[in-house]
Amino acid sequence: MAANSRDGRANARLLSSAAAALGGAIVIALAIRRVDRIPYTLSWTAALRGIWPMLPVTVPAAIRVWGFWGWSAAVVAGLLLKADPELGLCDPALGGATGVWVGAFLLGNLVGPVGLFRAPLAWALPAVGTLWLLRYPPAIRISPPTAGQWFALLAIALLAASILPLQLGSPMVPYLDALSWPASAQRIVSFHVYQPFNNDPYGFWAPFSQEPALEMFYAMLALGSRTRLAVLAETAAMLPMCALLVFSVYRLGRTFFGDVVGGFAAILLFLTPLFGYAQGMRGTALVFVLVGVGLGFFLDSRHSRVRMALGALLIGTSVAVQAPIGAFAIVLAGAGIILWLATGDVSSFVAGGLCLVGAVLFGAPEIPVGLNRSIPWVILPLCQLAGVALILIGAMRRDAKAFQNVRVIRVAGLILTSALILALILAVVMLKPIDPDVWNDPLRSSTLLLSDTSLHSILAPYRSLFDNLPLLTVVALEGLIIMLRGIWIGTEAGLNAALPAFALLLCVPIRIIQVLLAGHVNPVQEVMLWNFSHKLAVYWCPYFLAVIAAVPFAAIYNFRYQRLAVFGVLLLVFYPWSIPTTGKSIWTDDREHSIVERWAVNLDTAANGYYSSFAGSPWYADGRWASSPADWALFEVLEREKSAGRITANTHILHVADGPKDFVRLAVFTGIYDDPIEYSYDPNDPFYWGGRIGGVKEMESRLADKPPYILFQTPAPAGMNLSPEGYDEIFRNGDLRLFRRHSPGDNPRPG
Repeated sequence: MAANSRDGRANARLLSSAAAALGGAIVIALAIRRVDRIPYTLSWTAALRGIWPMLPVTVPAAIRVWGFWGWSAAVVAGLLLKADPELGLCDPALGGATGVWVGAFLLGNLVGPVGLFRAPLAWALPAVGTLWLLRYPPAIRISPPTAGQWFALLAIALLAASILPLQLGSPMVPYLDALSWPASAQRIVSFHVYQPFNNDPYGFWAPFSQEPALEMFYAMLALGSRTRLAVLAETAAMLPMCALLVFSVYRLGRTFFGDVVGGFAAILLFLTPLFGYAQGMRGTALVFVLVGVGLGFFLDSRHSRVRMALGALLIGTSVAVQAPIGAFAIVLAGAGIILWLATGDVSSFVAGGLCLVGAVLFGAPEIPVGLNRSIPWVILPLCQLAGVALILIGAMRRDAKAFQNVRVIRVAGLILTSALILALILAVVMLKPIDPDVWNDPLRSSTLLLSDTSLHSILAPYRSLFDNLPLLTVVALEGLIIMLRGIWIGTEAGLNAALPAFALLLCVPIRIIQVLLAGHVNPVQEVMLWNFSHKLAVYWCPYFLAVIAAVPFAAIYNFRYQRLAVFGVLLLVFYPWSIPTTGKSIWTDDREHSIVERWAVNLDTAANGYYSSFAGSPWYADGRWASSPADWALFEVLEREKSAGRITANTHILHVADGPKDFVRLAVFTGIYDDPIEYSYDPNDPFYWGGRIGGVKEMESRLADKPPYILFQTPAPAGMNLSPEGYDEIFRNGDLRLFRRHSPGDNPRPG
């Protein structure tokens, strides 16, 4: 009788699994058929043909970068296990991979200005750690992956199906506006020096767009892997970075609501714009690797001192990767320790407060760099070392005391969750769809703030979320309702509702500040204010929406309908429910994407090269490198000038071109300071405010400064003769001409 019962249950499970597999296959087939309507080709065969010529370049780079990063991460993970053997395997692995990033940021500020941020140092530190761990090995306890970790691994596999071909076919990041950060990393690699207030060779953007911790990390990957071009080392890290992004949201979801929620959140991350932006290896998306793991460690209820210390370091580093998002992470961590105090856990509050002050000090170098306020460089590493000391002191003060007053947490969760539900409903009911062209334009967005009612302005981010991410927003609303119910009955989802709800409610104070200051600040400050609000709506809120939207699926899963929950979440993320059919705009859109859409976009880009989309431009004839043969010849000449000592770390090149798409990216490949002059430059374009870029009007004054080098890649303006007086032409290929001042070393432009 018992045997028959077991056989019946086994047959039922087998039939259930077969039905789920068949249903999944049907969904994937229908999704692939539907995706034929978009202007991208979903073909792994075409992608392989496209990337084949690039494999001799990209595969060795990937092996070197993954090898160096993996080795360094393993050493850090081993040290973490030595410090706390109870961490398991997942947390040390995440801590090791992100800890290398933290170390690069500290080392860059500590030894970069004196010229010691070099390959030998990048190898020596993990080598010493390896020897120490071989002598004193940590105790490793191997346990099988949890359900949530399996879901995260599934998400990585689904992502890798298109990300890996994209990576192997992209020696340059597939994003035109994301080239300033590898240029800054290349300057460190080329000149073996990091100057905190003079590390922007690209020249297009304002100082607040710099991301020092990201630039130093890319430089360390290039130096440690012996990859000559930082941009190639950067793209070689694409798949590991995206994998860390997946596990970051898993780790945050696990801290808030448990393992299963974290796993479903990792899958739901496909519905956010983050994977699209992460492929450009830009800090606005990759900062969530630090934010998710950092907050997950810092707010973890298991009272681990190592987790708290490392979490604080990661949060501090996030400020120097993307200042607005890093600042939001500090605020959210601060809300967490205030909740600890409200429950009567004074010890954890004091420990967390000290750690957060240390995190602010550790990320503090971003403040003077972003504001372009030069101070003696030695202050920056001293600030960071003081931050590390405070973090260690704070973490040592944490004990294992449990919450004493759970009612406070329930009340906070009730208020915040209810407020968020109300804000989302009001935004959808009261506001009309927001024009994305207005929303993504700093000036037009600010004008809208002044002309609209305050309530509409404050709710605008939530309407934007619904417009761009309707499925994710609706499912997250269901998650909030489940969280609200959980508060009454005291479930885990209820007791941890306050902080994720608070994370999404940050839109309200930020928008209030923006409304109050609109029209009362200078243009650059106005763009900075817009930057904070925009980062919240486009990056921060979708990330946390994915965590909350995982709650309903986890509830179904935990209610013994496991296959139904998995099938439901995969159906949601696989099938393209709404598809734009005009133009190749979904690459950079902030709207919802299905997995098959992402496959199609990535595989099409892998097949054809991202930069080939700029048809008709000779400078993008090569869709992979975005450089013509003449460009490579120019770079060789510049390298010879550098080897001869005529080009130094402080040399600037005045660079005259037609427009941003027809622009030789010399800073990306050489690290030399590029001072752009564009005939098509629009001084009213807010995205260029604060940069070194100028137009024809600025060219006369720049020429009067007698720069050491002048590069023309377009005919000179009417009435101007080439060669300029006092200059020799040292390179010419068509309209691409490089001129050197007779004595370029006599009076170089100051950095």
